[in-house]
Amino acid sequence: TISFVDLLDFVAGNDSSSERPPRGRLSKWLTSLDMVSDQTTLLLLRTVEPAIVTGFWNRDEDQARVVVQLNHVPGQDRLVHLIKRVEEISKQRFPSSRVAGYYVLLANVVESLLADQWKTVALSIAAIFLIMSLAFRSFSLGLAAMVPNAAPILMVIGLMGWLGLDINIATAMMASVSMGLSVDFSIHYLYRFQRELQSGKDFFTALRLT
Repeated sequence: TISFVDLLDFVAGNDSSSERPPRGRLSKWLTSLDMVSDQTTLLLLRTVEPAIVTGFWNRDEDQARVVVQLNHVPGQDRLVHLIKRVEEISKQRFPSSRVAGYYVLLANVVESLLADQWKTVALSIAAIFLIMSLAFRSFSLGLAAMVPNAAPILMVIGLMGWLGLDINIATAMMASVSMGLSVDFSIHYLYRFQRELQSGKDFFTALRLT
């Protein structure tokens, strides 16, 4: 973790957790001046790099930011568990604190996608079936078109669950995106198949030509 206090200690050369003093030019300069006042260090920080202070501390709102550095967290469940654990620990000391940032946003997006995944897949299947049935004036053709579109997607999702593969933002969107991509080929195929039948070809000849 990196806090505003750590930042002041590092810049002033008072980092007790480090065996070696910081080597930055600003740190050496402050150390040579023997700065012991946090107020003086804060003033110099604002002069040299104003964005550093505002990135960690908002004096007007009486809020501070603590940065928690993480390695890559594999899997949605582990990420959600880690975020909840960080929030529990922070609220023990600061009840009004909240966890935010990229990982939290990513976790919320994936959770939302997973919650809506089956709804969107079901809606996509129903909408595509209805539109294709109306376009080709045949419910049987509309139903036949859904078999090669929906079956592979359901098989892949089922296989992922059986193998225990991690769900992320890409895999959560896979079903709906795949449905949108594969239906185009079904439209072309069925249209050509109908044209061949209407021209007098028998079923298997029309299938082969299509």
